[in-house]
Amino acid sequence: MNDYDTELANLQYDGINPEDVETAKNNRLEPPIFPVIIFCLAVVKDITDMVSLGTIGIIVNIIVAPVFFFYLWGKVGFIKKKLWRWLISTIVLEFIPGISFVPMSTIFVLRAHATERKKIEKVLNFIESFAKVQ
Repeated sequence: MNDYDTELANLQYDGINPEDVETAKNNRLEPPIFPVIIFCLAVVKDITDMVSLGTIGIIVNIIVAPVFFFYLWGKVGFIKKKLWRWLISTIVLEFIPGISFVPMSTIFVLRAHATERKKIEKVLNFIESFAKVQ
């Protein structure tokens, strides 16, 4: 097994398929920028959840939920699956009584960005290191 195959196997272990690498090559994949607006919405949502603002909290949640959905919708295929798991676990954890003081949405946005950045950097490093080979 040569270096290319070994590195490709490492990417596959991380959930990145050869098709994803080809897509990244063809689409000029760029490292993600920090989602400031999404982060701010998550902070507002968490604050309203912490202080239990009732109707205002419900309205904020109704606004933020679709924004998170579309934020995830725009992600690269190999990142979506992991982020969906994170979002679902965040939603489930928010139903546990007494846990509203934990800023779950903010943690989700930070974790989603870190995961996306890490995976995209792996793909870009792979492409860069083997661009000379092919």
